[in-house]
Amino acid sequence: MALQSYNMGSGFIPFALEHGGYSKEVAIQFSQLMAAKNGWPRYGDVDYVEHVLRYYHSGDGKVVVVGDGTQRFDVEKVHNFMKKFLGQPYVWGGENTGCWRV
Repeated sequence: MALQSYNMGSGFIPFALEHGGYSKEVAIQFSQLMAAKNGWPRYGDVDYVEHVLRYYHSGDGKVVVVGDGTQRFDVEKVHNFMKKFLGQPYVWGGENTGCWRV
């Protein structure tokens, strides 16, 4: 659900929860609804999750991301690092496009 929401915006999550959770069918419904609402021929990429997940592979018992073969990282290690910031407010500012205030 998080992957599809990254592509379709935060409105996808409540829509998906009201329609039984994430599925490609729910993504299609949301895409059609938003396209019609905005008068656009399409909205988002209903295949986004499939596109992203094709780069995830299981290797030596850990989940890693493999792009062109030159970069690999331990998703669990990154996730554990990020969990330290749960509950911290996100604040725009600083020298980057955004930063967490810790």
